[in-house]
Parts: sequence; structure tokens; C-alpha cells
Amino acid sequence: MINKDDNYKKNLNTKPFGIDALFFISCSHRIGFDELYDYFESYDDKITEKEIENQFSIAIFGKPNAGKSTLANAFLGFDRVKTSSIAGTTSDFVEDNYIYKKNNFKILDTAGIFRKNKIDADSVTFAAIRKSLDIINKIDLSIMLIDSNDGFDSQIKKILNMLINQSRSVIIVFNKIDTIKQKIFFIKETRLIVKETYSQTKNLSIIFLSAINKENVDKLKNTLFAKANKIVKKLSTSQLTSCIKKISDENPHPLVKGKAVKFKYAVQVSSSPLTIKIFSNFSKDIKKNYKTYLTNKIIKSFNIVDVKVNLIFTSSKNPFN
Repeated sequence: MINKDDNYKKNLNTKPFGIDALFFISCSHRIGFDELYDYFESYDDKITEKEIENQFSIAIFGKPNAGKSTLANAFLGFDRVKTSSIAGTTSDFVEDNYIYKKNNFKILDTAGIFRKNKIDADSVTFAAIRKSLDIINKIDLSIMLIDSNDGFDSQIKKILNMLINQSRSVIIVFNKIDTIKQKIFFIKETRLIVKETYSQTKNLSIIFLSAINKENVDKLKNTLFAKANKIVKKLSTSQLTSCIKKISDENPHPLVKGKAVKFKYAVQVSSSPLTIKIFSNFSKDIKKNYKTYLTNKIIKSFNIVDVKVNLIFTSSKNPFN
């Protein structure tokens, strides 16, 4: 749109190159708005008719001033969210949408998470943080955003533990990588620390980027798209039972009191996190290393990524087993 164009008729034959739509308007004289409104209406019709294959929700978590709002703006392609160098600018979460590869992503920029002893329990900030934490198990994808200059400290580990234990899928993102001098060394060491700390969470994605420079933002978008389409929504009882039976037949659990351990059937009881209840005749005697074995096999069988799998063993309902 070109404003302050009071010589409207003179420009009717203008044919700009490489621009799909160009409008000459005058806000003060209300010239050119009818054509603009008509265009918006026709464009809106195209959007509503556009086929959206899936819809996913994303939330960005992290400490204050980690760059959450800047990252949200980088996703959207414009400054939708207010940013500031002052920590705690976002006091409540802000949401918007972007479409990527025919998938609609609702992105939520959450309030920065402080240590509990640094905020008043009656404050607006405390309420905003509580609200941010309450949405963890209601969204599809969680981004743990970390300021690369802060490193992998204890507060970050606490937030990340909550996300891994409660959310469906987590991606760890180290922001402000442009401010790190020895990038290669930092990336190598950080990957090692994260993977050693969370060795039980398989295929955990770690991305290093600069939100303000939009460096590697497209890589994060691609990763979110890939993870979103692999999120386990619901595994049927028949699928799980068949999988458990196959795994235990190939490598049976050691005998307990001279008797074979039988896994009767399995059901998914939660998606956030992915929790599977397995009914067995010796539920209290399942060895720890066999639980790990079963977990890893289930993850591999269903191609589960970035999601912690919890197994709950309970007694068979059949009193004769």
C-alpha cells in the first residue's frame, strides 16, 4: 500500500514488477479503500478454503529474557510480541498462529519462569508463571528455550524436568548462539552434557540458533513439523498388547519364584506424558533392567520421538493368574 497518494487517477496504469497486489490510498481523503476491502475479502475466502491437514500447539518455555518473544516473532515473520532487554517483559502468555507445510501451528509465548523465592505469591508475575506451567500437558510441543550465555544451570534443569515428565514432546533450543565465541566447542560440550543428563529420554532434539538474526529458525520449524507429525496421540490396546507379547516372547523376563512372568495386556492411560499400564502376574517383581529394555523396545516399535515413556506394572485382574 502506498499512502498519501492524492493523485489517485494518475496512478491507475502503474504496473509494478514482482508485486502481486499494489494499492494507492489516501488515509486523510479516504481514497482507494473500496478496492482494498474487496481484495481482503477475496483473500480471506482463499484462506478459509485452504486445506489445513493438521493443527498443533507449541509453547515456548524458559527463564526471563531467554528470547522467547523474539523467537515467537521470528516464527511469525513480524513483531507480534513485544520484546525488551529487560527480563520479564512478557507477564502473560501471548498466542498467535502460523501455517507451515499445510499445518497450522498455534504458538504460545509464555511468561518467563523465575525461582519461586524471588517472586511474591500474590503477584501478577506468580499468577502468569502458574498459568504457563498449567498448559504443559495441554499442548503438543514444548520448546525449552535457553540463553546460551546462561549455560545448563540448575533452574533450567528443573524446568526441563517438568517438561520431559509432563509434556508430549520437548525440543531443547539454545538461543543467542551468535554471542558465543567458541561455537564449535560450546555446541559439542553442551550436546554431551544434555544427553548424559537425560539419557533415558531417547532421540532428544537439541538446536542452536539466534532468534534475533533468524539463524537456524527454519531448522527449528522443520524439526517442529517432523516431531508434530510423529506425536503419539493414542496407541490402541491391541497394538500395545501385541507389541508387549512379541517383545517378551523374543526375550522373556527371568523366572520369579520358579514361575514364568506373563504380560497379559497393556493399555495407554495418558498421552502427557505417554504412560502405559501393563498387567502382569508378577507386577511387583519386574526387574529394573527389564523395565528399561521394554521401554526402549516400545519406543523403537512405535517410532516415538522426544517423549518420555512411563510404564506402570499392575496385577492381572484374573485371580487365577
